[in-house]
Amino acid sequence: MMNPDLDLALERVIRAPRAVVWGAWTDPSRFEKWWVPAPAVCRVDRLDVRPGGAFVTRLSEDGREFVPHIRLPSG
Repeated sequence: MMNPDLDLALERVIRAPRAVVWGAWTDPSRFEKWWVPAPAVCRVDRLDVRPGGAFVTRLSEDGREFVPHIRLPSG
């Protein structure tokens, strides 16, 4: 449920087949390619797209040392 005091909702129209967009969000190897702007590199440690699922990513500026980036849900 949205909390209007805390939550932010974004909407975008992406002119691409739904299957391609879904794959970009749900396939770890595809997700890593677009999630952070170059030259940074993303590594997906966990990507569970089921309701209540979570994702964990790490970020690298040099492609060698990866540091925590996002862990959702928090807790």
